[in-house]
Amino acid sequence: MNTIKKIGILLFATATLSSCSDYLDPWEYTLATEQKAFELTSYLNAMPVTAYSYLPGGFNRIGNSYMTAASDESEEVNDMEAIQMFNNGTWNKYYNPDDVWANCFKGIRIANDYLQGTDTLTWSGLRYSNPVEYTTRMVELTRNRGEMHFLRGMFYFELMKRYGRVPLIKDKANLIGMDLSKYPQSPVDSIVEFIVNECDLCSSRGAYALTQSQKDTILKYNKKVLPSPYRDTVAVYYASTGTYAGRQFRATLGSVLALKAKALIYAASPQFNPTNNLDKWIRAANACQSVIELTTKYPTFYKQGTNYADLFQPTTWGNWNNEYLFARKFSAFNSFDAANFPISMKGGKTGTCPTAELVDAYEMADGTPFNWSNPAHIAAPYAGRDPRFAKTILTNGEMFNNAIAVQAYVGGDAGPGIYHASKTGYYLKKYINQTLDLNTGKTAAKVWSVMRLSEFYLFYAEAINEAYGPDVLPIGFTLSATAALNAVRTRASVAMPAVPSGLTQSQLRDKIIHERRIELAFEDVRYWDLRRWKIAENFLQGEIHGVSIVKNTDGSFTYTPNVVVEKRAFDKNKMYLHPIPQYEVDRAGGILEQNPNW
Repeated sequence: MNTIKKIGILLFATATLSSCSDYLDPWEYTLATEQKAFELTSYLNAMPVTAYSYLPGGFNRIGNSYMTAASDESEEVNDMEAIQMFNNGTWNKYYNPDDVWANCFKGIRIANDYLQGTDTLTWSGLRYSNPVEYTTRMVELTRNRGEMHFLRGMFYFELMKRYGRVPLIKDKANLIGMDLSKYPQSPVDSIVEFIVNECDLCSSRGAYALTQSQKDTILKYNKKVLPSPYRDTVAVYYASTGTYAGRQFRATLGSVLALKAKALIYAASPQFNPTNNLDKWIRAANACQSVIELTTKYPTFYKQGTNYADLFQPTTWGNWNNEYLFARKFSAFNSFDAANFPISMKGGKTGTCPTAELVDAYEMADGTPFNWSNPAHIAAPYAGRDPRFAKTILTNGEMFNNAIAVQAYVGGDAGPGIYHASKTGYYLKKYINQTLDLNTGKTAAKVWSVMRLSEFYLFYAEAINEAYGPDVLPIGFTLSATAALNAVRTRASVAMPAVPSGLTQSQLRDKIIHERRIELAFEDVRYWDLRRWKIAENFLQGEIHGVSIVKNTDGSFTYTPNVVVEKRAFDKNKMYLHPIPQYEVDRAGGILEQNPNW
């Protein structure tokens, strides 16, 4: 059975969705028809929750690792982890550790079903008999439908950035006799336009923007209910407390505008814009500005974080941060922490270890490059660096949980020769909750930041620089490319020196690439950036390095940099796109075409 056929029976196949069948299958309610199921608020509110679950995860989503260890950011200490297939070049069309094809189409199927099943649902009978219940249901329905449009766009973005051309299924698939010829692979530009349309629809932008006068007219002649698509809107924001606080970590206006901007940035990038069409960059810049404008339109709810570490190690684990545009909360667990605590800590196994490539890229606090040839730098290599360094990387001699020093040196309890010790001489700090006592099984909630404001200042800087250059302030825009970059570098929680004006476009491009590498380290960004910029072979083909540390008799340390820890493989002729699962290609009967050279 091909993917599209599987999508066609998804909601009603308990074997396909075994854990979700009790509320995705209307027969579980002994209902006569599917239509009746769509009138149940419990059914309607459960479907979006299930759809969200099919988005790619954040923490350890590939075995005990994630995509950072397939980039030049980090190295997975366990050679047997599936993530290593990306590093040694053995991933293929039959087995891809990052294959999200089936899950994304499952999510799309749920969204399509929901949107079609509720398209004419108004509960108008409750309007006068129970106006409170009527209002509650309509608000939930409006937001659920809006979120389903967002999710459909999000799933297609995740597919597009991996596979390029994919089947574009906009409606509920026929449960019987699927006509596969209706769903060939659509060009990337068509996928992007679909994502943009979904985002415009649920944010009431573009063709879906109505004036108050237009809304009043529609309400007057439509039983005081906006019809779809005009009613299909997400919430502008969710407050930390109050009626809708329970919907936190679901899509809001910020999520939708961010998704639109991100899709347009990818569409404008060299991978999908080989002719460098500047109109694509201008369009992306406009979309990014809409995200940035949230900080002035809704300053209480959208603003850059005042503490960099709080984005990943909040004071109260699992709480909200106004820099988040879209984030996912994970219930209390400790497997990510256990997988990444230094091996010397009780319960620690070591996993994702920062590479020397990343560590050495952090500038000194004065904005000058770090250099192992500089005697002052060698004497204290981890002091006086970009403040984000200390929030991201755990180094030799540093106190873990303010209690135990990390011994990453030769002969130390977290150094070479110890089973599962870091290969690179560094350990991960970002996202790690050092206070967890793994020995007693202590757990804590975590938040994975999928999209946050600072990234969109950098996206904006990139788009403006490509379209206009570093220092031009184009008509209709509020920041130059250099100013947007500095909005990230110079904010209070980072306080790095501003990048000067007067750079060339190429020079500022390099600065933006550097800033994204540092600001967004370990946030599942670098792997995709290298691909969309079409520079992956420069960083993922060849050696990955660490540092060797020797403790001297006087307690000081001698550091030997540029120690080779692994040789990576990247085939530029095929690895810029993921292979479509071959079993899907085979079962599609010629409708799906495999990506080049796979």
